[in-house]
Amino acid sequence: ARNSVFDSKNFFAPAKPAMDRLMTDGNLSGPIVRSRSSYYVNAEHYRNNDSSVVNARTLDGPLQQNILMPERRTRVLGRYESKGEVHQTSIQYGWLHQSEQNRGAGGLKLAEQGVPSSVVSHRVQFSDRALLAGKLLNDFRVVGQWESAGRGAASDAPAIHVQGAFTGGPSQTYWVRRESSMRIQDSASVALPKHTLRFGVEGRPGFYNSMEGSQFA
Repeated sequence: ARNSVFDSKNFFAPAKPAMDRLMTDGNLSGPIVRSRSSYYVNAEHYRNNDSSVVNARTLDGPLQQNILMPERRTRVLGRYESKGEVHQTSIQYGWLHQSEQNRGAGGLKLAEQGVPSSVVSHRVQFSDRALLAGKLLNDFRVVGQWESAGRGAASDAPAIHVQGAFTGGPSQTYWVRRESSMRIQDSASVALPKHTLRFGVEGRPGFYNSMEGSQFA
């Protein structure tokens, strides 16, 4: 954890900029069936209440302003594993959510130039390792991932840029991206008296959708 209690004031700021950072983390694990299956869960949260300083010359005169720029990030991971005489299996799931406000504001860019941004993703993985007939080792894995990300918002007015003085009006940054993908792998190895034979197959289907709306006002 960290905050701005002992920080000095920015020369251009009207007051000491706020800053408060905190990261919390916890995990839980243990057996489900002794020596055969187990679980693991981990969660992490990051909070960053930071700020930026605007120091510009506007039509109404000099402007000095503190702009809050809160950021949040949360991760969750869960895993299940089991072991048998033939198969070793694991299932894993991960989730991420990250957001930020007023990104880009500060300096000569006024508060209205700040934009929100966010990322959300899900990831699932299934793995199986099997020893067949005492010589054939087969590894099978499937990974699926979905992600959605975006920054800014649609603007219906132009930005105002005065060189060396200020940039105001709504930000012209706006994009959205969505992506889903899958990875399928199956490989095997056979132990021979003098050699090891390995073979396998892999596929990576995916879908991608992107929308770019920057600089269209």
